[in-house]
This record gives sequence, C-alpha cells and structure tokens, in this order.
Amino acid sequence: MRSMPLLHPYVPAGRFELSELLEYEPPVRWRPEEGEQIQGTLIKIEERSAFGRSAPTMFILIPPEDVDEHEHRYVTVRASGIVLKGAVHELEPGPGEEIAVKYEGQRTTTDGGREYAMHRLAVKRRGRWVRSS
Repeated sequence: MRSMPLLHPYVPAGRFELSELLEYEPPVRWRPEEGEQIQGTLIKIEERSAFGRSAPTMFILIPPEDVDEHEHRYVTVRASGIVLKGAVHELEPGPGEEIAVKYEGQRTTTDGGREYAMHRLAVKRRGRWVRSS
C-alpha cells in the first residue's frame, strides 16, 4: 500500500482525516519584492517541472511571531533562476536544516545582454551560517 505524500509538516504522511488536513493552509509560492528575505526550516526539497524546465523546489516552514504552531507559514521557493539553482546544488540543503533566502532584485550580465534574478542562499550548519559563493 502506498502512502500519501507529506501535505503539511504537521499532518503525517499516510492516513489522515480530511477535517484535520483542512485546518492547515496549503503551501504558497514565495513571490518576493527586491530586498525581501525568508528564513525557516526546510521540510523537503524536490525536483519539479514547469513549462518543460526542471528546477529544485524547496518547501520551507517559516515560524510565527508568537508560539502558536498554526501561525507558521508554509511556502515554496522554486530555484528556477541560474543563481539560486546553482546555490542549491552547491550547498545541498537537507530536510530539517534552517535556511535563509534573500532576493536582491534583477541584475544585468557583464556584457549587458540580459537580466537575471539575484538570490542569496544560506544554510545553518553546526550553529554557523554557510553561504553560497
């Protein structure tokens, strides 16, 4: 018997009551403004395809301002841009690790031919933040 995928970090994979699942908001895609950043616990990372292009998608649980676990935000960050995708492959964050992602806006290539999205990624390991190069 196959189990259901992890739908929300507080609802275990497998058998669940629909009423229990409906108590939680589904993950939403992070659509940052320039300078915005998020920090939270990586729940899972998986390769997903859209429009024929594959990219790592990170599912991140962002803690609330207070202690109510129902106030956690559950977001997805799709590493489709070359900079963030490279950072994910370099740092290889894993489930349970604390990560931070910052969007620094659009940048122009050195030849001025095109623009790209500039992101920073950091992973907390053994109490220290490790950044992508």
